[in-house]
Amino acid sequence: DLYPEHMNLGYLNKVLVLGLMHLATTPLSAYLSLIPERFHTNADTAILIKLSVLLETAQFSKFWDEIRKPEAVAVLSVARGFDEAVRQYIVEILVITYRRIEIATFCDYLKIDQSEASRYIQANSWETDGTFISFSLNEFTQPQPRKANALNTQVGRAHL
Repeated sequence: DLYPEHMNLGYLNKVLVLGLMHLATTPLSAYLSLIPERFHTNADTAILIKLSVLLETAQFSKFWDEIRKPEAVAVLSVARGFDEAVRQYIVEILVITYRRIEIATFCDYLKIDQSEASRYIQANSWETDGTFISFSLNEFTQPQPRKANALNTQVGRAHL
């Protein structure tokens, strides 16, 4: 911004809320790097930074507790579909991190009930045994053969 003294904090926080809704593509720190640091201490901005850290460090249960606080509710009220966007982000993280997860844990991480979890399972064609959800294999959860390189080969020979 060429004139930071004229920055509208309301618009800034709307942009940051939208950024938080799209964490899967762009971390909030990318947006924050574009604004002067003195705006990072604004109460609303600080809330969004805290929420971002909780999501990016997979503290999902704590995240849901934080967004229910009145000050967070006020900041997040500018965005429709916030909860669903965050749930989609959390699902993406779970799918690339785990092969299987307990349904109760899945529900806790997404702050949903069992019937809503069933809708996610059906919509994504995941398998379940009633206790666990098995996610579809993907490039992150499927075992990959190790590639031999010169260093691995030399170390392997040294132990023979």
